[in-house]
Amino acid sequence: LDLKKDINEADRNKLQEAIQRLAEIPQVKNLELGNFEPLNDPRALAAFELVFQMVFKNVEDYQIYQAHEIHLALKELAKELLAGPPVTYDYLKTK
Repeated sequence: LDLKKDINEADRNKLQEAIQRLAEIPQVKNLELGNFEPLNDPRALAAFELVFQMVFKNVEDYQIYQAHEIHLALKELAKELLAGPPVTYDYLKTK
């Protein structure tokens, strides 16, 4: 996530707490949240300060997550704190 440059610590914490709440959605599995760490890799997307990932059992679980009130509340909060839309990478696991 690319945070606004003038975001304060309280708002950053509020955003991180809202992301952590996604784990309360039964369909969300293995939620992980972290801060970008510059490791001298020129390919790294350094414009994004926060990164999170999660797993869904199937497409139906993902669709339930998309409409869940906790996710929708995060989207509303994020509108105020992000410099732009979030970047997502959705994929299906190959067998």
